[in-house]
Amino acid sequence: MTRGERNILALVAQGLMNKQIASELYLSEITIKANRSNLVQRNESKVGRKAG
Repeated sequence: MTRGERNILALVAQGLMNKQIASELYLSEITIKANRSNLVQRNESKVGRKAG
C-alpha cells in the first residue's frame, strides 16, 4: 500500500467523504475515487485467494 493510499484510508476511517478527502490532501475527487477503488480491488483479491 502506498503512503497516499494509507492517507486516504485513514481519512475514510475518520468518516470523511471523497470530496472532503480530496480537499484535505489537495487532490482531485477523481484521484480519491480511483485510489479507493484500487484499495477495494486489492482487498477483494486477497480475500478471494484466502477463500480459494
